[in-house]
Amino acid sequence: MNEKIFYNALNIVTESNYAKLSSLLKKYQSWEKAWQKTNTLFESKINPSEEWGRLEKSIDTLAPPKDQLLFGLSSWMDSQERLYGVSASLNFEGREVEATEDTLGRVGFLMSITGPLEGALTFLKEIETRSPRFLMSLDSVDIVKADESYKLSVSGYAFFK
Repeated sequence: MNEKIFYNALNIVTESNYAKLSSLLKKYQSWEKAWQKTNTLFESKINPSEEWGRLEKSIDTLAPPKDQLLFGLSSWMDSQERLYGVSASLNFEGREVEATEDTLGRVGFLMSITGPLEGALTFLKEIETRSPRFLMSLDSVDIVKADESYKLSVSGYAFFK
């Protein structure tokens, strides 16, 4: 089996405790050996392969193929901006890293949101935390008051598989 499967299982049973994980890796030199030697100590009933399958399924849901990301994110944003009384534009830019077997790919974007401050911030929170099929990371947000509305300039990454 692959080391990532055992790391994920240990991460679950240690409740993401960095100190415990570091100690296990230092002591056993591999995640597989650490799992084999310690899983009974944690009184764990989890199956590493099944847990990894659940994680992969979640990733498949949140990180679409690149072509679906490029079209789908803009379309989804169009439907959301009406709900919050804002106008938004999204431009993908050249900061792109291709996906590999073990990592998601990512593409940089610049987003502009104009409207009432409360609506713009709620829209931005919706985009970042509640999008049904898109995993995003926001790097910077600049807010400028423009007459009766606000303009938010946002940069970040969207992830794909």
